[in-house]
Amino acid sequence: MTSSYFRAALLLILAIISLLSESTLSDAPQCKVSERKILPTPFYNEGENLSFTNCGLWNGSKPPWRVRIFNGSFRCKGVLISNTNIITHDCIKIMAEFERDGKNATVYLGNCYENYRYANCIKDGKGLALQVKAAVRIDVQPRNKIYVWTIEKAKLVENVIYPICLINQNNSEYMYRNESFLIYNDFWPNFTKRIELMTAENCMNSWYQEEDCPFFNHILCASLDKYYVNDISQTGDYLLNIHSGRYFLSGVTHRQYGLQGRSHGFSDLLPVVHKIVSQTKGVWIMPEIPPVKKRRKFRGQNRESFPNCGTNNLRRSRRDIDESDEDEEPLSFIVHGFEASFEGQPWHAEIRYNYQYYTPYFHGFCGGSLISRKAVLTAAHCLYNAGILLEKDELVVTLGLYDVKVRFSPSIQSKIPSNLTLHPDFDPNSLAQEHDIAILLFDLGFELTNSVWPICLWGRSYSIDTIVNARGIMVGWGYNEKYVQSDILQRANSLVRSHRECYLSRRQFFGTYLKPGVNFCAGFTNGTSSCNGDSGGGLALKMGRIWYLRGIESFGRGLDLKRENGEIERVCNPKSYSLYTDLGNYMDWIVENVPDIH
Repeated sequence: MTSSYFRAALLLILAIISLLSESTLSDAPQCKVSERKILPTPFYNEGENLSFTNCGLWNGSKPPWRVRIFNGSFRCKGVLISNTNIITHDCIKIMAEFERDGKNATVYLGNCYENYRYANCIKDGKGLALQVKAAVRIDVQPRNKIYVWTIEKAKLVENVIYPICLINQNNSEYMYRNESFLIYNDFWPNFTKRIELMTAENCMNSWYQEEDCPFFNHILCASLDKYYVNDISQTGDYLLNIHSGRYFLSGVTHRQYGLQGRSHGFSDLLPVVHKIVSQTKGVWIMPEIPPVKKRRKFRGQNRESFPNCGTNNLRRSRRDIDESDEDEEPLSFIVHGFEASFEGQPWHAEIRYNYQYYTPYFHGFCGGSLISRKAVLTAAHCLYNAGILLEKDELVVTLGLYDVKVRFSPSIQSKIPSNLTLHPDFDPNSLAQEHDIAILLFDLGFELTNSVWPICLWGRSYSIDTIVNARGIMVGWGYNEKYVQSDILQRANSLVRSHRECYLSRRQFFGTYLKPGVNFCAGFTNGTSSCNGDSGGGLALKMGRIWYLRGIESFGRGLDLKRENGEIERVCNPKSYSLYTDLGNYMDWIVENVPDIH
């Protein structure tokens, strides 16, 4: 009886608060809600496109994704999104103590959710008590955050402990489908309520501020009767989308857009789903593809980046020969590769340490591409040794080289760079190696000969879609099939891959390191690959009679190789695609930093 009176009193108080909020609505600043922007559909995997294998199933009893966090002083509730991660929208005090004092917190799942104070909840294998290992805030709105918690790996049990799915539709597909939404809440046992979505203006109330106006188009506004509005205002409430028999997490309650008459506001999680996945283990998502940059038009002869660039000695001396020249022969790859033709790639540069200059049998550690008389493009990571940026005097750049055992020939030119220009956003401590591009400049440029000639910078559309399945050429003295560097310059084919194909080839790796607009994939998965020592070299594509530089060899998946002396060396994985720095993203920066390209 006492509990009934308490509940009735509580509902009365909340109803009064709701009425007061309605009466003060007119005092709030008014703002116009902009048209809702249609966002891309999140893509996790082929098939049902689920964020986690077999996620989102619920037999109607106790939701298997519900979790409780308790640190001895405070508790809050959330949902399980993988076997190592949960989401909450209201754990401010636990988060503060975790960050400030390192105070540990325990997550309770399954049968331990309700009986978290009793040790026997874990005895039957249907309850878990796991420790929090890390936590991250994510801004959903200016004044609304969610928390992604990393926990010890949970042993999943169907219908008892299992993740909910993250949203897998874009907002044009699920917006205003009245029959597809419901609210999930644990304040009352197993509470769910199907709801109707309204326009965001219906959730404006006296608590919103002018700074919130640009974000109202990310509010999912639910229409409810007052009984349910009062209920869901209390604790962990989430907006779920249901389709194909599965439940998907679509939104979290937004206190500032809460009680307004019979409506309740939820922050749409679609705009931040990539941020959520980036902090989640065991869940991978296709990276976002940014808008294609506007193509830069060069002012040189024939609109090329440098006069007569992109032609080799054979082409310059035999302009009447048809397109079926030596470049069209079928090739394999640098691992198990073929020897390049002499003077066939006169723009390819070798980069090595200056102290090795008079030691002819030493190999360079990276490659590069001559793009003008005074500039060689390479990968920024090539200019670091053990995390320390090399000095320009420590390097020597050689062009016209074919056989590393024959270094002193009139056709070979070697120079010490006068300046090293790295992209300002490159971080040598980041595993992602974003913006992996650098320019080596020479005050006294190279003499242009049959053996030393620049390649053209890419001057066509920067969209990767326009060159998918195009055959590029890469060259280098990197590791061969025996994982030793080649003496003779090797040459190989490499096919440009779509971002989707790249991602699906190895979601765990490319879901993390593929950054469309920054890099792209090329290569094969059947044992073909560039390898150690080839970094910094260019991916060249032939258009008509001209060779263009489209990418810079950056990095790829690796494997551990045990040498005969017992040492373990990290080497390339020849059954995986490689990542290339996308020059389309950096063309303006290149032109601004190279004095003889316009």
